[in-house]
Amino acid sequence: MTPAGVYATDWLARRAQLTPERIAIVDRANGMQTTYAQWNERANRTAGLLQQLGVGRGDRVAVYSSNCAEYLDLFWAAPYLGKPTTLIRFVQDRPGHDRRYAVDCGK
Repeated sequence: MTPAGVYATDWLARRAQLTPERIAIVDRANGMQTTYAQWNERANRTAGLLQQLGVGRGDRVAVYSSNCAEYLDLFWAAPYLGKPTTLIRFVQDRPGHDRRYAVDCGK
């Protein structure tokens, strides 16, 4: 159970505050490492971009992607704006088969 006033979206900001230089993400594709402070900054920047794109009250953010570091930025950015994130599993051998269903379920 989450204590009153503590939300899952607080976790990344708190991690960035407590252990800013600790490695949070290692991108196996290119070996790049991201600290908690860098990740928190990217997620906040991405939240700002979503707002500039017009993501507003009542909107949902659907993410259709293969696994990558940028996916995690979006995963945290939408909740920073108070928006739910709908995760859509990327299935390479059946592209598009589940996107519409997943987006509809996120409503």
